[in-house]
Amino acid sequence: MTERYPEIAAIGDALPDGTVIDGELLPFKAGAPLPFAQLQRRIGRKTVSKGILADVPVVLMAYDLLEDQGVDRRAEPLSQRRERLAEIVNGSPFPSRFLLSPTVEAGDWQAFAEARE
Repeated sequence: MTERYPEIAAIGDALPDGTVIDGELLPFKAGAPLPFAQLQRRIGRKTVSKGILADVPVVLMAYDLLEDQGVDRRAEPLSQRRERLAEIVNGSPFPSRFLLSPTVEAGDWQAFAEARE
């Protein structure tokens, strides 16, 4: 997979040892996700041309911090994990390729449903 997503491989190399995140590769351009079909243009290739790299750039969208410094953090409150994840993402040398997922605030399940729509 590294050869298909070279811009993401460098992120993994820059993460502190013992870091495990929950995240997703997304085709992403001009500040917004592209349709998933665009990512598929890169999945099936053995080599990725400069044209494809330019047409379908990808980002690593980080959702959660599972391990930090080799310590399992899943039992900690999400707010604490998210705060530490933000520190890791914001301290990365790849601000345009390693992104912290946006949060969605709502007062109840109906409000979440409406936000999803």
